[in-house]
Amino acid sequence: MAQQEGYLSFYKGLKMALIATIASYGSYFFTYKSLKRFFAALLKTNESQFKKRHIALITALAGSLSVLFANPFWFLNTRLTLHQQKAEKETEPGVKKHWITLAKEIYKQHGIKAFYNGVMPGMILVLNPIINFVVYESVVKWLKGEKRNPKTLHIFIGSSLGKLLATLATYPILTIRVKLQAAKGSLD
Repeated sequence: MAQQEGYLSFYKGLKMALIATIASYGSYFFTYKSLKRFFAALLKTNESQFKKRHIALITALAGSLSVLFANPFWFLNTRLTLHQQKAEKETEPGVKKHWITLAKEIYKQHGIKAFYNGVMPGMILVLNPIINFVVYESVVKWLKGEKRNPKTLHIFIGSSLGKLLATLATYPILTIRVKLQAAKGSLD
């Protein structure tokens, strides 16, 4: 691939993927932190004293809101990638469609509902950060013991183990979401 198209070919679609990533993670972490503060005030406790069920609830709420906000961006990312692949296979190599143009076309033909293809698997994927954060918080708390602040190694081990277990548990659902977003028949 790199020999035929150059090394920049590895970055095709990066702009839309970055927009989708910023929408996902920006909305997630903003909502997550806001909900932690809200629940700390509601429960009249410190965030560090949250139980696993509190972290799971906050993570589920933040993840669900993030999915609803970011799904249209991931949908467009998938569709732009498919459009570029199709254009390259046909007689239009190098033809690129701007994501705003594609969004307008999809909205005109199929309405706002189209941008939420794959949202149900996305909601199920909320399990990923739940597993990730519950494992992370548990491992870090266990490793640091009675110490007030965790060491960098504790954070590294907790986050790595949390993300590994979450990814193993939810990767098949991610595959289903992408297939739903890529399915032409769902819009045509």
